[in-house]
Formats: sequence, C-alpha cells, structure tokens
Amino acid sequence: MHLCIEESKNMISRPYRLHIILRIIVILILSLASFYLILLEGLYSSGILFLIPTGVAIYNLIKYTENTQRKIAEFLEGMRHDDYSNSFQFREQGIYFQQLNKEFKEIFAEIKKYRKEKQEGYYFLQTLLQHLKVGVLAFSEDGRVDMINPATKKIFQLSHLSQVAELGVYDSNLPRMLHQMKNDETRLLKLNIGDSILQLSMFSTWIQVGEKSLKLVSFYNIQSELEEQEI
Repeated sequence: MHLCIEESKNMISRPYRLHIILRIIVILILSLASFYLILLEGLYSSGILFLIPTGVAIYNLIKYTENTQRKIAEFLEGMRHDDYSNSFQFREQGIYFQQLNKEFKEIFAEIKKYRKEKQEGYYFLQTLLQHLKVGVLAFSEDGRVDMINPATKKIFQLSHLSQVAELGVYDSNLPRMLHQMKNDETRLLKLNIGDSILQLSMFSTWIQVGEKSLKLVSFYNIQSELEEQEI
C-alpha cells in the first residue's frame, strides 16, 4: 500500500506542477507588461489596467493551490485509512482537472484490485492453515498470540490461547524456549498432555506481516514415528 501511495503522489504532482508553472508564467508576463507601460512608456492608465488581471491571476493561483492541495490531502489520507467512500472528484473545469479525475479513477481501480488480490491471498492462507495437520503458532515479541491453527489447539488440547506464557502449564520451560528459538532453528520437546506422551519437533522462523514482526513456530508430533522405529 505504501508503494501505491508513493506512485499516486508522483502521478498527481507532475501535471499539478506543470499547471502551477504555467500560471506563474502568465502572472509574470502580466506584471512585466504592467511595469513596462508604467515605467518605460508612462502609460499609467494602461499599466494599472494590467494590474487588475494580474491580481485576479494571483488570487486564482492561491485559490487553485489551496483547493487542489486540500483535495489531494483528502485523497491520500483516505488511501492510508483504506477509505474509498469519497469519490474525490474535482468539479472545476479544464483539461488538467479532467486528467486529474481520470488519474484518481485509475488509482482507485488499482487499489481495489490490489486489495482484492490481498484478501484472496489472505483467505487462501487461512484456509490452508485451517487444514494443515502440522500445528502452527504465530506470536509477537511480547508473547501475544497473533494466530493459532486447529492442529496446534488439538496438540495442546486448547480452545483458546492469547499468550505464549499460558503454555507454561504443560512445561514451565516451554514459553522461554519458544522465545529463545532462533530463526530456522529446530528443537525437540517431550510433553505429557493428559494421557498422551508427545514428542514434538518444533521449527521456528520470523515473518513480517505489515509493520509487525512475528515468530512463526510449527509443531509436529513425531511420537508415532519414534515408536515405529523402536519396533
């Protein structure tokens, strides 16, 4: 999303900058013409008459700049908060505003496409995690659980888990072990949960979700495989 916002700024700023430059050139031409008539030709009446459109041009430039900047700020703020309820359409006439409205529509279309693909990817990942037989647990550095799949709940016989520290009821060292596991590290742990003896193979890795860094730990019970090897 950050990339979309930066691209939007560039798309909007280029024609906006050009329009400002053209208005400034018009103001300079009118001002020079006025001073030329007054100072060099001595045509005070004509020179003063040229000051009127110069003042009008300056006023319009200020008004144009304020309105455009406000509208663009609203547009970018809406993007940051995923608010697309405002159409952000400029009602002013002119080629520039028509182009700006067109670019806004194109940006909105790209954002909606991006959000749709992102949501589809999220739902696919959630469905995949729900059906995995391997337990998966994601938590932040402070131990807050961000995601836990059904396989993990089944392994630990849980209905809900909000903090990694809660796993200490099975083994007091387990929460500390999970926090200490390094990226791409595998550890083995033997647990007694209820009437079952579990030999858990745990694998840890770090993932970045938006602005959050999460530790992702997978749990796989290898007890049955060990028993088969013994036989």
